[in-house]
Amino acid sequence: MAAITPTFNVTLTGENILTALDKVITWNTGEKLEQDYVVAAADGKIQLNYSYINNIALMIFTASSSFIVTLTIGTNVISYEVNNIFIMDPTSTFLDTVDKIEISTIQTTGITISARIYGSAA
Repeated sequence: MAAITPTFNVTLTGENILTALDKVITWNTGEKLEQDYVVAAADGKIQLNYSYINNIALMIFTASSSFIVTLTIGTNVISYEVNNIFIMDPTSTFLDTVDKIEISTIQTTGITISARIYGSAA
């Protein structure tokens, strides 16, 4: 598979933002996961299969309502309650230490959670 080169743009400005942020990051992408999951509270946690992705470069989850992202690192489990978007810094080597990623929600009706995990090409 030929490498693709996505561009990740973040702009943060507005009232009460003390320091504006305008960051652009580009990298050669290897394997990737781009999938939507319909999740309801009754489903419990859904574990994402991203074992085929080496050198995680970027992780983004989005939904139109609140959801939970759970990261397992060794014996540590960290859960984040998220409103709309969850992004892990693509320049951090922390992503390589994540053993398991699960998504869930407390919503009783199904919501769509969009998962995007990109690996960097060697």
